[in-house]
Amino acid sequence: MGVFVFPAKAKEIAQLKGIQDSTIFDKNVRYWLGNTRINREIAKTLGMSNEHDRFFLYNNGITIICEDATILDNKLDVENYSVVNGCQTVLTLYNNQNALADNIKVLVKVIKTGKDEELGRRITRFNNNQNAISPRDLKSNDKIQQIFRSNSSSILIMRSFTT
Repeated sequence: MGVFVFPAKAKEIAQLKGIQDSTIFDKNVRYWLGNTRINREIAKTLGMSNEHDRFFLYNNGITIICEDATILDNKLDVENYSVVNGCQTVLTLYNNQNALADNIKVLVKVIKTGKDEELGRRITRFNNNQNAISPRDLKSNDKIQQIFRSNSSSILIMRSFTT
């Protein structure tokens, strides 16, 4: 087993062999979900040149499992690979290639599993198994919510002293 983690150019990700015929996603738990809110937001960010340098910070990246991976001439050579997490990112990049600039990077994790299919299944399962986050949850860190939380706790404390 070996693990390689690095930033990759979005243009290079969009050109990976197997995207067009979907074979790159053979071991993924799901395929393209279509024009979802998240996929539209990814595409919108790709269209905002002032956000290109930050795309790497905003996106969760992709996880690839492969049978073999070696570094040759300062490039990672990967054999028999599959994207097991990040399908939405890969396909959004592919579908928006005209918006991809050289400074858009994506976090990539490549895991060499050899012929250990059980390890590949477990990596796929655990990389795609997380608690759902609703849009409401994402609002919990808004400045207004933090002020409300701060003020309401001081109100509760003051009440406890007066009763």
